[in-house]
Amino acid sequence: MGSGTLAIVTAFAGILAAAFLRHAFDVRKEQKHREMAGSIFWGTLPLGVVCLVWAAMGDSPMRIQNSLLGFIGAAIGASAFVWFGYVVRPADAQTEKTASMLNDKPAQVAQNVTSYNQSGGITAGTVNIGTGRAEFNDQIRSEILQKFPKGEVLLQTVGGNADQEIGNEVERFLIKNGYAVKRTMIGMMAPPPDRPFSANINGNQTVFIVAPSAH
Repeated sequence: MGSGTLAIVTAFAGILAAAFLRHAFDVRKEQKHREMAGSIFWGTLPLGVVCLVWAAMGDSPMRIQNSLLGFIGAAIGASAFVWFGYVVRPADAQTEKTASMLNDKPAQVAQNVTSYNQSGGITAGTVNIGTGRAEFNDQIRSEILQKFPKGEVLLQTVGGNADQEIGNEVERFLIKNGYAVKRTMIGMMAPPPDRPFSANINGNQTVFIVAPSAH
């Protein structure tokens, strides 16, 4: 095989790999692990073909060839078996979707209205509205205990100092009730959360995003 064939195969494989790996990155943010594993498999497979074509040309030392083929083969094999694992044992529909009890309920918002020279109704010249930050109330606590499986909780708390204080409350509550908590504090998330509390449950692992200022 000539270098021209290798160039054509590499270009075609690069286009396919880029498309699938970009999709894998996108679905990773949505915690869609099955789709992510499948996209990684189909994205690395064309790269494996390129490596085989390159090896067939016999222009490189065997040590380099074996290292490269071993690396790309491991990536293809690992992603394939993870993907097939989801195929033979599909996750329960209830645990794959975002927990409805946290997503569908409107957040209770604390508001502080201060008025000056008021006489009847809200007629003040200045009205100060609070930050609109959701509270970690008893209803949320109760539904966590009902819906979250005992196991690991990947807690992501999003926002400034006041939001992180609510995150501290959530973390203490989870630990007190027997959950293994791994917390990440994030100032800003892109795209930003659209709900104060959202969860994705997959088996015994729960990803719980707490963004009290989200709307």
